[in-house]
Amino acid sequence: MLVVDSSYHLALMQSKIFLSDLKTTQEELVFLQTKALHTLSYLASQKITRIDPIQDIEIDKKIFPQIEKLQEKKRYQQLLAKRYLLDEKSDINLNVGYFQRANFDDYISIGISISLPLYGTEKLRSQEAKIEAMSIESKKQDVQIYVQEEIVSLYEQLKTLQTQITLLQHRSLKEVDHSLDLVRSRISSGDMLYKYLDTLKSKFAIELKLIDFKI
Repeated sequence: MLVVDSSYHLALMQSKIFLSDLKTTQEELVFLQTKALHTLSYLASQKITRIDPIQDIEIDKKIFPQIEKLQEKKRYQQLLAKRYLLDEKSDINLNVGYFQRANFDDYISIGISISLPLYGTEKLRSQEAKIEAMSIESKKQDVQIYVQEEIVSLYEQLKTLQTQITLLQHRSLKEVDHSLDLVRSRISSGDMLYKYLDTLKSKFAIELKLIDFKI
C-alpha cells in the first residue's frame, strides 16, 4: 500500500507541475500576443486590439520619415532634370547701347549674342537626374513593401498565437484539470495517471506543431 500511495502522490505532483507549465506557457503567449498587437498598431499607424482579416493599410509618412525624405529627394531630382533640359537650350541675349559724341552724330549699337552649351552635356545631366529620380522611387516602394510585408507577417503570428492561447484555455488546461479530478476520485494507482499525463503532453505538443506548420 505504501508503494501505491507513493506512486499516487508522485503522479499527483507531476500533474500539478504539468498544469503549472501550461499556465506559464499561456502567460507567455498572451504576452507575445500583446507585444505583437503593439507592433502591428505602430506599423499600421492605428490602434489594433483584435485580430480581423487584414486589409490594405495606408502608411503614415510621419511614422516612417525615411519615406517622406525619399519623396522629397525624388521631387528635387525631377526639378533638377527639368532645369538641365532648359539649360540645354540656347540662350539669346540682346545688347543695346546708345552713344553720344560731341563732334559726330549720336548712334545706337545693337548686338545679339547666342550662348551654346557643349553638345550633349546638359542632356546627359538631365538623363542622369531622371535615372536618380527613378532609383529613389524604387527605394521608396521597397520601404513601403517591406512595411506591408511586416504587417502581414505580424498578422499571421497573431493568428497563430490566438489559436495557441485558445487551445490552452479551452482544451489543454481543462483536460489537465479533469485529470486531477480523476486522481482524486478514481485512480488508485499512479501508473495509470502517468500514462494519462504522458498522452496529454504528446497530444498537446502535436497540436502546437500542427499550428506552427499551419496544417
